Amino acid sequence: MENIETKKIAERMKFIRLAYNIKQTDISKATGVPQAQISKLETGENVYAETLLRISNYLSEYVNTDIFFDETRFQAWKKFRQGEKDYTYYEIIHERIKLLHETISDTNYKMKMSIEAQFGDLSEFLDTLRKGR
Repeated sequence: MENIETKKIAERMKFIRLAYNIKQTDISKATGVPQAQISKLETGENVYAETLLRISNYLSEYVNTDIFFDETRFQAWKKFRQGEKDYTYYEIIHERIKLLHETISDTNYKMKMSIEAQFGDLSEFLDTLRKGR
């Protein structure tokens, strides 16, 4: 993923908020972030990282928050949301599968590291399982 500035993230958050007809006051009530801070964020003023995090967590109920940081995913989502015909169902599925694959790969890696930490080596773990049968 590319390195992205706060202003770009704020623009995307605003676009998503408007796409789902969410009012700033709704976000404020749900997150505890003052509506004035949300307005500042959307107009490009600097805000605390915690403000971005709270709003991001709220919007994660509507979208995968990766789109805040990844230009390609954001543009694909935007095209889909705007109903552009060149964004096919298969492209949507492909993006979902790609994200799922990344999640599974990360989980598998963590499991492997956990097993190796406990047994020292994956082959020792497999030997332990075979002996138990």
